[in-house]
Amino acid sequence: MTTGVWELILAMAVATALPRVLPMLVDLEQWLPPTLVRSLGFVPPAALGALIIPGVFHAADHVALALTALMVATVLALPRRSSLLLTVTVTLLACWGVSLLLV
Repeated sequence: MTTGVWELILAMAVATALPRVLPMLVDLEQWLPPTLVRSLGFVPPAALGALIIPGVFHAADHVALALTALMVATVLALPRRSSLLLTVTVTLLACWGVSLLLV
């Protein structure tokens, strides 16, 4: 490979690694306004929701099943101390019950 290709690979590696490593090395709360730091806390749940919700609607045969799963899981998972096993089990049972009504 030519020298230009290796330089490009190195530049892409640095550009990818820098945003991941920099927050661990620098205390961002010291430099950023408190409002921005607080709002950055909402990014992971928003990204997770953007990944999960379309998958729920594509996996379910009926919209009613998808909405049931979303509502039950959301209500059970909202309390922070909720058990994952309880949330998954009750959501599956609720979807099973709705699927019996749809058939």
